[in-house]
Amino acid sequence: MLICRDAELSPLDGALRAAFRHMRDASSFAEAQREALMEDQRRWLESLDECWRARERMRDCVKRSQERRLQHLRDWAAARPVKP
Repeated sequence: MLICRDAELSPLDGALRAAFRHMRDASSFAEAQREALMEDQRRWLESLDECWRARERMRDCVKRSQERRLQHLRDWAAARPVKP
């Protein structure tokens, strides 16, 4: 609910979903790369749970986590050319 109702977090979440799906669905990714991406995503989601424990700083924690994840996905895509 926090992400969906926040004017700044919601668009970040959409950008994250788009970046992840683009990479996951890329035909240029070998199966091992796709599996590594999926595992990396699972680990990130688990780390995002730590933000819910931050209580009073939860929004800032989520925002920082989203921004870092988006940059990570962009860096990963730049290092591994992705074809749609």
